[in-house]
Amino acid sequence: MVGDFVVARNLQGIQIGVESPAFKMMKWIENPVKRSRVKVNNRTRFRVGSISKTFTSIIIHQMVNEGKIDLEAPISRYLDPLPDSWQDIKVVQLLQHTSGLFEYTAMLPRPDFSKPTNFENILKLLSLTTPKFVPGTQQEYSNTNYLLLGEIAERVAAKPYSQLIGERIAKPLGLQNTVFAGVLDSKNLITGMRTDRNGAIFPAMITDPSWLAGAGGMESSLEDMMKWSTGITESKIFPVEQLKAAMTPPVVTKGAMAYGSGLILGQFGGAPMIGHNGKLEGYESFWLTSLDGKYKLVILANSDQAQLDPLVMQLLPLMIK
Repeated sequence: MVGDFVVARNLQGIQIGVESPAFKMMKWIENPVKRSRVKVNNRTRFRVGSISKTFTSIIIHQMVNEGKIDLEAPISRYLDPLPDSWQDIKVVQLLQHTSGLFEYTAMLPRPDFSKPTNFENILKLLSLTTPKFVPGTQQEYSNTNYLLLGEIAERVAAKPYSQLIGERIAKPLGLQNTVFAGVLDSKNLITGMRTDRNGAIFPAMITDPSWLAGAGGMESSLEDMMKWSTGITESKIFPVEQLKAAMTPPVVTKGAMAYGSGLILGQFGGAPMIGHNGKLEGYESFWLTSLDGKYKLVILANSDQAQLDPLVMQLLPLMIK
């Protein structure tokens, strides 16, 4: 099944982890014809895109638990200066995508995301935009929210986001291959790929990590993502009360999503589930775990054209065999 998927989707490599009380599968498969320069195994790093938002959310909630951040405070308490129209936006509204802030990846003219930037430059590009709706009244996904949250975490801690990931998440959980993009060399990072109309694959344009920050800049591996699931559900890096807070969706009048704070919420086989997906140039990812930690599913692929949903639907029943 998985091997056929790799060939059909023109992937060079994929990692898959499925775990339940009755079934366990850990697979990493290379395309037999179109091999990657990096050998694929359970420790090969992939960019995980928006799964990074869960990492950022946990760091913010850790700081809330430490009394360093107030979720109900305006973001202007931690970020200054900001456009006047942003002054009433609260930290919790960034976490829950209820701020109404414009999607920075959709800016026109489109910036060159392959070139380095910094927060000040991105903020300058966004400074003429106003919230699309009254903050707190609607829910609409925007990467801008987590770009700002990453910056808030950096300023509160007076440390770079990459260091916060290492100190607060990777080291406590023993994650050897989970880092912010660019921290480790590329020897164990599989190259993100795309496919042209003729079926030929080529390296995707790589977004510079400075554009991604807390919204999508993480790299990880199958081995680490399975450990990460356990770390969250067993409250190894923050209290269970904070997990409950992160799982609480906002009450809005329009656009309600099954989304808390950096967590997509759902049910499968009667079990409450949390997770996130991710897509970035050259990569696609999927992560899901039950609250009791008994059920886990992780998929990492090196193509943003992988279209993982059909594979997810084939793998989910294996967890409840």
